[in-house]
Amino acid sequence: METRAGDPGAFATFDLSRVDSPAFVVDAAKLRANLAVLTDIRDRAGIKMLSALKAFSMWRVAPLVGEYLDGVCTSGLWEALLAAEHYASGVRGGEIATYCAAYKGEDLPEICRLSDHVIFNSPGQLARFVPQIALARAGGAAFDIGLRINPLHAEGEVPRYDPCAPHSRLGFPVDQLTDEHMEGVDGLHFHTLCEQDFAPLHPDRHDPRHALERHAAGDHRRLGDLPHARRDRGALSPGDTGRARESPRRRGPQRTIS
Repeated sequence: METRAGDPGAFATFDLSRVDSPAFVVDAAKLRANLAVLTDIRDRAGIKMLSALKAFSMWRVAPLVGEYLDGVCTSGLWEALLAAEHYASGVRGGEIATYCAAYKGEDLPEICRLSDHVIFNSPGQLARFVPQIALARAGGAAFDIGLRINPLHAEGEVPRYDPCAPHSRLGFPVDQLTDEHMEGVDGLHFHTLCEQDFAPLHPDRHDPRHALERHAAGDHRRLGDLPHARRDRGALSPGDTGRARESPRRRGPQRTIS
């Protein structure tokens, strides 16, 4: 699989004496250029664009990211805490969408409090947490409920990383979706790509609505009227030219070089 992580020689002429060591160093000009591309896609498509903290969680550039994008997606409590601390005050509102394949019951109340969208991996997982969801909302938390689906359309080049591969546990198979499964669900989430650039997103290749409509058998109450449909394309993040991963538990010095 060809990586999209950028030119390995991007910092070949960088003066290391400009920063302390060790440190993560980001090219702010290149980051702005990448964010501008994502903003253009967002505006032309009429959608919201979120940055995946799993791919790029350098909180020192959160104000810069917030100038361009609509918020972040997180994968659990620790990333949601990081997002609330550094990304929620973005210029465009700083939405937080949290998805986890296996939530811990003790984490969910805080996740519901911090998130604008809480996405579940299956109808069964959602059903197990109905009491906690009701309790969180009774306590004043305001959030949408999402359901991750498996659209049963594989685009991944490497099967082990393909969330739509046979027997995948990531998302609920769309051909098994029923009206009962959609009760209380505000939006759908699906993740089908991994570092594959934009070609698979071209409408001539695959329009995900076709798969949804086919399995929904024209039931617009089930799918057509949902206000949110989040498609996570994997590596589409503002830091694709130089990724750094950090967590709220292990923070090191960061420098942004303009």
